[in-house]
Amino acid sequence: MRIRATSPTNFIAYILKLFFFSAVSPIVIIPAGWFFSKEILSLCYGASFIDASPFFNVLLISFLFMIPNLVLTQATLAINREYFYAKITCIAALANIGLNFYLIPTLGAKGAAIGTIITEGLLMILIGAGIYLWRRKLVLKQ
Repeated sequence: MRIRATSPTNFIAYILKLFFFSAVSPIVIIPAGWFFSKEILSLCYGASFIDASPFFNVLLISFLFMIPNLVLTQATLAINREYFYAKITCIAALANIGLNFYLIPTLGAKGAAIGTIITEGLLMILIGAGIYLWRRKLVLKQ
């Protein structure tokens, strides 16, 4: 990815291709996870966790953001924006803590899952904006 980062136009096209390709896997993971949620929880954590299936199903929605975020994270590191990435992840972590303080008392475990979904969405927006601004800055220099 770092090699492609030397050409911003090609890099963005490559990132978009990977980003949309990574958005396809949640389309398979989420329904399969919903269908087999009890079996997955039983296998991983034991039969006593089967009742957590509804919370697990809500948490699976975060895969819509988590998997594309893997691509965006690697893209950010490829363009040498490590400091930017560190700041953004700290902001996302603080947002998640705040959401948990607000949502868990009212919604319980479902609130924690919703907080995770919102945080991953926020992370996607912030990292995506950072890559966009990086490219825009390079284009303006030329």
